[in-house]
Amino acid sequence: MESKNYSKLRQEYLKVNGEKIYNQLVKSGKISIYLNEIGVQASKYEKEIVNEIIKKSHIREKLRENNSIDFERKKKEIRKIAELIVLETLIYV
Repeated sequence: MESKNYSKLRQEYLKVNGEKIYNQLVKSGKISIYLNEIGVQASKYEKEIVNEIIKKSHIREKLRENNSIDFERKKKEIRKIAELIVLETLIYV
């Protein structure tokens, strides 16, 4: 899975849309801890979403048996969906 820098995305979002919160975190010296926690949480959530979608759709067994290229393509699509969910629920809020 390609590495996404959710921490950096959250930081940029807060600079523009959550200036008050961002400044409070910077002044308190907690910005790095906060961004690291968001990054870890977002990555974990993304993996959980991907695994849940694969499990519920049963694509793993079906596609792996028949065509590994299709399986990898489908996993990539699922990762994109999971990334959008993470961005909308954890990063851009």
